[in-house]
Amino acid sequence: YLLNYLRIKGRFYTGYLRYSFPLNGIGAGVAAPEIISTERFSLGLTADFWQQQFYGRGGALSATINFNLTRNWQITATAGWKTPGYIIGKTTAPGFTATTGLSYIRH
Repeated sequence: YLLNYLRIKGRFYTGYLRYSFPLNGIGAGVAAPEIISTERFSLGLTADFWQQQFYGRGGALSATINFNLTRNWQITATAGWKTPGYIIGKTTAPGFTATTGLSYIRH
């Protein structure tokens, strides 16, 4: 698993390459966690691509919204679409995916 972080003109980006064994899968992904960012709101995008033994080639696109309710409480929602295949935290089935959560951030 190779993960790299970049900061370009004040914007933060991540990229990864991975290999899985014993299922002989390879994958790559890029993320821009704060395409739009204000004091209370941020929007990020993620793209993942893979070649997996049981699912073939596939990919996923998703958007994440963070909304700060207070200094310590935040709501996070992620929605996207994916092809058949394994990606951490999501079903292997194709289609629309969505998650939401509430976070407490201690400063």
